[in-house]
Formats: sequence, C-alpha cells, structure tokens
Amino acid sequence: MTSQKIKTKETDLDITTVSILYAQVTNLFENKIKKITIDLGRVTYIDSEGLYALYDLHLKAKKIGSKIQLINITSEVRKILKITGLLNKLNILDLSHSL
Repeated sequence: MTSQKIKTKETDLDITTVSILYAQVTNLFENKIKKITIDLGRVTYIDSEGLYALYDLHLKAKKIGSKIQLINITSEVRKILKITGLLNKLNILDLSHSL
C-alpha cells in the first residue's frame, strides 16, 4: 500500500495530543507509505506544538520522498494556518473546491 489516511480523534492538536499524531505518521514512514492524508475535520484548536508538528512532519515527508496532505481543515485551524503563513507551505486539499 502506498497511501494511508489518518483521522484525528482529538479536537485539539496541542502539546498534550501531538505525540499521538507523531507516532501515527512515524509508523507510516517506517512502513514506506508514500502518501499520507491527515483528516483534521475534528480539530478546532491548534497551538504552537501542533503547528510545529504539521510543518515538521511535512518536511520529514519531503526528505524521504513521501507526501503529507491535510484535508477537512476547520475554519478555526485554517485561520491559524493563514496567520502563521503555514497555509501556503503545507499541502492542503480543499475538498469543497474539488466537487
């Protein structure tokens, strides 16, 4: 299998939950998954640790020839990504525009 989807269970992507996402994605990297889709549809709050994790995982994926794309970004998270400049640096698939 060359692609895999992760659906976050938490509503916060912060210092208390970011290790879960790291563990899931790292496991997929180790299993040579080339395309990882992270569904952030439940996430309504993201702190600096969550932002760092998304960007760090994005960079690690590029380094090993994989790709991470984010889907179902909530308006709260989209606003923070835009303010921090990460909205244009991460691979975000906007499903509302692909219909």
